[in-house]
Amino acid sequence: MNSNLPVTRKSQFKHIIQFRWKFLFLMGGILVLFAIPLLASLFIKDLKAISIVSVSEGHDVGALFINDLFYAVFIIPFSIVFFVGLSGVYYIIRKYIWADGVIFKYDFFFGIKQNWKHFAITGFLFSLIFYGLYLATVYIEIPFLRYLPLAVCFIFIYPVFLVHMNLTVIYKNNYLAQFKNGFVLYVKRCFVYLPLFLLAIIIPCVFMIFSIPLIVKYVVLFALIYLFIPLYVLLISEYSIHVFDENINKINHPDLYKKGLFE
Repeated sequence: MNSNLPVTRKSQFKHIIQFRWKFLFLMGGILVLFAIPLLASLFIKDLKAISIVSVSEGHDVGALFINDLFYAVFIIPFSIVFFVGLSGVYYIIRKYIWADGVIFKYDFFFGIKQNWKHFAITGFLFSLIFYGLYLATVYIEIPFLRYLPLAVCFIFIYPVFLVHMNLTVIYKNNYLAQFKNGFVLYVKRCFVYLPLFLLAIIIPCVFMIFSIPLIVKYVVLFALIYLFIPLYVLLISEYSIHVFDENINKINHPDLYKKGLFE
């Protein structure tokens, strides 16, 4: 057996980066396309906010709040569009991990066709909650009410979405049952999943809390989507499939246990 073939999920992560890096870049480019409506709506919202601040000298908080509420009508649906694109990426990553053959154009759209509903619901919930947290952080002055919902969501809800999306591209179940299973697995491995989630969310949180020059903000966001998210999906998928192997597949799906590894 070729000694370079991966025998652990950790070595497989490095192996896929080494031999599939072109496809990771391709997935990043596709995700940028799915993100363009979302980024454009955020950019226009920010431009409008700058205009309001310049005219009112920063005193018209009500106009800023109305501006944020108005653009939620666009930001939340466009977030759903982005998550639908993610469903195709997660599916292809899963196939790479399992060492299945991949026909990129076919499998990307098949992954969307198979999983878009669950990912669309996740996109809706993710963006709705995140936007609500953003409004609370910006406009509520009482620290307890400002930061408690943020802490609860970041510890108990958002990391579960990471587990849930990986469950979705492997096992068939309804959304609530899948989320419940994701929560149980998250609780077992929260010491890993929570830092992984914080790794992904830290930069958007910095943008949410602090005033960043628009050019810097959107250059960084494009770079994150193009370069970081495909690698992050690979990382979280490798770890999640390792968790599934030990907690689900070993007993219930032996045909999937350590699939794609060469022991």
